[in-house]
Amino acid sequence: NIHECVSAFADSNLKPAGSVLPDRLQTYLVPVEYGDEFRGIWRQDYFGLDLRAGMQYGCRDQAVMYNLREQPKELAAPGLVENIRFGRDMPSRTRPVDLTFEITGSGRLQGFVGYFSATLSDGIVISNYPCYPTCHWQNWHWPVAPPVDVEPGQSVTVSLDLQPNMVASGWRMDWEIL
Repeated sequence: NIHECVSAFADSNLKPAGSVLPDRLQTYLVPVEYGDEFRGIWRQDYFGLDLRAGMQYGCRDQAVMYNLREQPKELAAPGLVENIRFGRDMPSRTRPVDLTFEITGSGRLQGFVGYFSATLSDGIVISNYPCYPTCHWQNWHWPVAPPVDVEPGQSVTVSLDLQPNMVASGWRMDWEIL
């Protein structure tokens, strides 16, 4: 896990005036409806085919990494999960992280996409979202099975338990529509 690895390395090896690259890492979560890829294919109208029955066999309920080629439909504004400034004596992670998403567009909640933005230095930021065809950094996806229809005005609460020294597949997510 990058937080624990960089923290331990900085504490052991960083000179007093030294800095870490990236300087800052922000992680986000956004509720989505997928397009014509990933879980988006398991629907009634996928190029004239009804693939909904296959969803129970083709989709697991655990977090998975997937390299999206197109940006999914965001059903709410992204929520900030972590805002880490790397260096010496980094604080421990907050667990769990609780977020509330206000649904802004009608759609089918099929999952939550996790992504990052890393600040290398002032004005230089890299990210793995929004998606683009040549990006090699995958996104984390927490699927919703079965998908749920949502409307503007609804809220979705998420509690994401960031287990120490684990990648996102080991984190536990609970969510609820209010």
